[in-house]
Amino acid sequence: MPDLLYKYCAPERLDILANQQIAFSHRLALNDPFELRPRVTFNSAERARVGRTLRDRYQSITFDPESTQEQDESFVDALMEATLVLCLSKAWNIIPMWSYYGRTHTGFVIGLNTKHSFFSGIVTRAVRYSADYPIADIDVAFSEFFTPTRCN
Repeated sequence: MPDLLYKYCAPERLDILANQQIAFSHRLALNDPFELRPRVTFNSAERARVGRTLRDRYQSITFDPESTQEQDESFVDALMEATLVLCLSKAWNIIPMWSYYGRTHTGFVIGLNTKHSFFSGIVTRAVRYSADYPIADIDVAFSEFFTPTRCN
């Protein structure tokens, strides 16, 4: 992880600086309707392993090892619905980011020190863009994305 990550902000978001608080977003607040909506496939061995992992990590979640593809996708969709995201960038000077998130170049960028305790235990992943609709990598999804973390 780089020493600094950047948050592009619209000018009306000066409250972030005034309150020293930054919000994580739900999937529905993101501007890409396909964001956090991967296609999911499980084979029999993965179903059993995922079920055990979920029972160990999240006592309130149940997973049916005999589920259908549609049920698998609904299950992962419900998990992703509960996921919170903080969108950051490795660079402060990306023109399209200024245009989209800095309110057409009138906003500001906040540099966040990744060595700060805020980032301890937080899972960070680079966005991967693809021409094809994504298929979830179950090993990555359940070992990294659904790792319980704390946020202050």
